[in-house]
Amino acid sequence: MADNRAAVERNGGMRSEILFAAAKIIVEQGYESCTMRTIAKMVHITAGSLYHHFASKEEIIEEIMNIGTVALLHRVENVLSELPDSTPFPERLAAAVDAHISALLRPDAIYMRVFEFLPPVIRKRSAAMRRTYANLWLRLFEGGVAQGFIRRDVNLAWLVPYAISAFNRVPDWYRPKSRDEPGIASFVADTVLRGIARR
Repeated sequence: MADNRAAVERNGGMRSEILFAAAKIIVEQGYESCTMRTIAKMVHITAGSLYHHFASKEEIIEEIMNIGTVALLHRVENVLSELPDSTPFPERLAAAVDAHISALLRPDAIYMRVFEFLPPVIRKRSAAMRRTYANLWLRLFEGGVAQGFIRRDVNLAWLVPYAISAFNRVPDWYRPKSRDEPGIASFVADTVLRGIARR
């Protein structure tokens, strides 16, 4: 029994190493550079041994995408669930945006960033999980409509993917002067809610 448990733990640890290695290759070198051979080399096993853990590169990538989306989903859900029900929409939006962007800026955010580097045909493999995450934002924006902060003529079906895509690009250009520099999430939430037009 103990030997079986140890084997399971070893396999689980190796699966995690493989997933992290693949994500790192994709984000740092590009999708085409991520092959079963390069993944195996990074985790110091043979390519043949890699197939004991995953049947294909596509299976690895699909699991990576789901890990990243689930992590974002739980992070934003948890932040919103801690707010009182009476919290006005602008504060809920700012909290959700901060949770999403701060997650992407963390050193261990590599799983969450893989999606942006994948071909469209591969991205579709995580469509169900991404819809679950998008629905979280849809409900948030619907709350903004109900509270009168968002115009009723705004197409939320467009706003949700537009907003999430914008949030996901922040790590590409945001370079804080210090680790504790505030403001980026507030800036993003404010421009989403109020725009940039002069009043």
